[in-house]
Amino acid sequence: MHALLRQGVTAVLVEHLADPVLRAAVDRSDLLVLPTPVVPTLHPGGRADLAVHGADGMCLVTVVAGRIAHRRA
Repeated sequence: MHALLRQGVTAVLVEHLADPVLRAAVDRSDLLVLPTPVVPTLHPGGRADLAVHGADGMCLVTVVAGRIAHRRA
């Protein structure tokens, strides 16, 4: 999970969750589980799932459900 968050992942497709251990980790992390890919959007009062990447492409921060889940040191 940490490796995914370091990349800026905020959602995972259900087709990639066949392993029960991985599914449990995703459930604990509060990542979105989606049936198909969707364009990410932010809405006032809605769930905040986003990642901020630097000019070098490195993920600086990953926010899942409004909470910082990863922050580059």
